[in-house]
Amino acid sequence: MILGEIYEMIVMKASPLEEAAEAVDVFLEASEDQTQKCGLKVFAVSSDEQDVDYVNKLVQHLEVESGRALFLYLRGDNASLDRSSERAAKSRRESPCERVLLISWSVEELETFDELALRHRILGASSALLVLTALPVSVLHRVMRERYSYAWMHAAFINCEDTGGGVAFTSYSHTPHLPHPSDGVQRTALYSAPRQLQVFRPIFPRKFANFNGATVNVTALPYPPYWDTATDSGGGVHHSGADYEMINAIAQALNFSYRIMPTENWDEVTARVQERRALMASIVYAVLPERLLSYDYSFIFEYSSFGFTMRKPALQPQWRALYRPFDDSLWVSVMALLIFIVFPFQLINFSRWTTSSAEANKRQLPKHRCSSGVTIVSLSVAGTLLGQDIPTSMRRSSVSSRTLMGSWLFCAFILSIAYRSNLTAFLMLPEYQNRPESLSQLVAVGATATMPTFGKYFITFFEQSTSPDFQQLGKKIVLVESSEEGLESALHAGTAHLEPRRYMELLIAEQFTDRHGQSQLYVAREEIFPDPVAWPLPHDAPYQEDINRNMMAIVEAGLYEKWLQDHIALVRLETQHKQAYDMSVQAPGASSASPLDLEAPSSSPEALNLHHLQGLFILLILGLAASAISFIVESLLQKTKVRRGWTP
Repeated sequence: MILGEIYEMIVMKASPLEEAAEAVDVFLEASEDQTQKCGLKVFAVSSDEQDVDYVNKLVQHLEVESGRALFLYLRGDNASLDRSSERAAKSRRESPCERVLLISWSVEELETFDELALRHRILGASSALLVLTALPVSVLHRVMRERYSYAWMHAAFINCEDTGGGVAFTSYSHTPHLPHPSDGVQRTALYSAPRQLQVFRPIFPRKFANFNGATVNVTALPYPPYWDTATDSGGGVHHSGADYEMINAIAQALNFSYRIMPTENWDEVTARVQERRALMASIVYAVLPERLLSYDYSFIFEYSSFGFTMRKPALQPQWRALYRPFDDSLWVSVMALLIFIVFPFQLINFSRWTTSSAEANKRQLPKHRCSSGVTIVSLSVAGTLLGQDIPTSMRRSSVSSRTLMGSWLFCAFILSIAYRSNLTAFLMLPEYQNRPESLSQLVAVGATATMPTFGKYFITFFEQSTSPDFQQLGKKIVLVESSEEGLESALHAGTAHLEPRRYMELLIAEQFTDRHGQSQLYVAREEIFPDPVAWPLPHDAPYQEDINRNMMAIVEAGLYEKWLQDHIALVRLETQHKQAYDMSVQAPGASSASPLDLEAPSSSPEALNLHHLQGLFILLILGLAASAISFIVESLLQKTKVRRGWTP
């Protein structure tokens, strides 16, 4: 039986089309202040293609501007039904502001539309759904109560009912959380021709401005400083953190209480939201394109700096302190200068020897040997850098000699002062090996990176990026069971661990820091990328606007940032007290000491020790070894010459 015949049997009117169209117009006009003012889209769910003509005629009688009706035929195959639903979903995406008129007369058809609407996202969070039907009131209540699209979305039913003296159109809406015992269905208005409308309550009520004290399900896992969990001595569980404070504030504003559903991992946290068993996941989640295919997000209230942590590199050998005051280019320059400056000194020395020889020949005096050879001149020039005087044999009274010597002594003075000044600092300051501080440096060292199980979404995100660094990073990521396991791997296996900076800093301060605030792990200075975070919500959740409005008020008031900083400071203080107390208990005779009374590291200047000056002793030992080897070689050569009758 087609729609028109069913409708005529119920209303028993000669012209049902006009009255049905008039009722729709009246209800839409009465609800204009409750919905966005936009065009009307008509959907019909039917089992018979003959209903096309009937529904199109009804659409033509509507006064409100509407588009062509879209039919979803139940007798068609699943492929054609999905194609029709996809066209409906595409229509909704192209025009998010929409009022939808659904025409259907059987329970089966209404249930089918609900399944298609959820699967293909035909209805948006702001869509206003008006259903024209004719069902017994008890059956209508059951459908509205059990089906998500009618119970939770912004939906109102216009039910064609026989009043005995004529036909009336009654509107109903369902509110999931009512303060008094009921099935949630309320009669909102009554229309009887001609244009006599009685409105009892809003046709499209705001269902989620007040949850009326209902208890809803949410999901979350410990992720400090956003959400933390602690168990007291009595077995009670206590929660804290910025997101915990925010869900409490939102629950108070919207008048609901919540129950945290038990979950084992992060996949289950969002799975409960995706299944609509949980109202939301009240814990920060990175907003990634791949995740949007499974669920929506709330207002983005935080940009989490996504970074990485690694083990601090080992100290460089302390003997390098003798080399570190100058960089490589300056050492090369000094060596080249020492080689170059020998030649002017030797030239002046050779010129004096030549002059002396000529004078001796003229006066027929004995000739003198050149008093300063290249070796002596080289050692003498180098000695000035160590504070030695110029030998008498190299001193000349000529202007050129004095000018050369004065220039070199001034240069040697500046070089020695600069070296000694820097040497004092480098003997005291530890030198670490170079460590990665940015994404490009991390990729360059080729270290393996770890992430918790939710990192699978980031792997896809990195590999699909156009950045070569992100692509290489995606290939290096290995998933681990927990953040603690990833940090342990970074500490002992030399890997890098990737997570939001705040969470890593807090976890390092809590579990990988000694009582003096020192840790063997460091968090890189540069972030990998700014990570927008929000709370996961089911697709097209009708309460998203109410959640977002309260979130924005909290963030703009600065409360969320304050909750973060307060929790971080509290955890760090508790960690230091706990570690200090553990040390006091382990120390003999110190069991009664207060954690705050333990001695802190001394801040007085540190005296030089053998470790600081190990380079000096290494250099001395090498010099003594070289001298011993030279002595042995010279002794052997001397004995060989004596045996062969050579004289020195």
